[in-house]
Amino acid sequence: MDTPSKLNEPDRAAAIEPRFASAMASVFDALLARQGAMLAIKDCATGRYEYVNAAMARFLGRTASEIRGHSDAELVDPALATAWRAAEQSALAQAQASCSEHRFEWAGARHDYLVLRLAWKGEVDGQRWMCSVWTDQSPQRQKDAQLRNALEQLEQQQRANERLRLELSDQGLRD
Repeated sequence: MDTPSKLNEPDRAAAIEPRFASAMASVFDALLARQGAMLAIKDCATGRYEYVNAAMARFLGRTASEIRGHSDAELVDPALATAWRAAEQSALAQAQASCSEHRFEWAGARHDYLVLRLAWKGEVDGQRWMCSVWTDQSPQRQKDAQLRNALEQLEQQQRANERLRLELSDQGLRD
C-alpha cells in the first residue's frame, strides 16, 4: 500500500481512514488555536461562509452562527471583500494549495496576513469548498524589525569602536 507521503493530494485525503477524521480535525483545531490562526470554509459557488473557527469569528466581530451563510461583501468593507474574493478565484484556478499575502486596515488596526487557500470537491454532492487558513504575520514582522534595529545598533557601535581604536593608535604613534 502507498504511504500518504507518496500519494498526490486527492489520494492522500482518501488514504486517511474515516475513523481518524475526527481525531485529525481535533488536532487541526488545536494547532490553529495554539497558533492563533483563523480558519474559514466557504462554498466556492456563492462565496458564503459555511464554517469559521472562533478566531475568525472574533476577527469579524460576530459569532460563528452570525457569519454562517453570509459572504464577505455582507461582512466587511466592499474593497476588502473584492480583494479576498479575487484571491479565492485565483486559488480556485490552481490545482494545489496557494498562498497570498493580505495587508489591510480593519477595525482601526493595520493587519498583515498570510493566507493558505485550498479548494476541494465534496465526495457526495460534488460541491466545491474553499478552505482558508489565515496566519497573522504582524508579530513576526515586528520581531524582524527589532532584530534589524538591534543589528544596526551593533554595527554603529562597531564603527564607533573602530574609530576610537584608530584614534588611540594614531595618538600612540604621535606620543
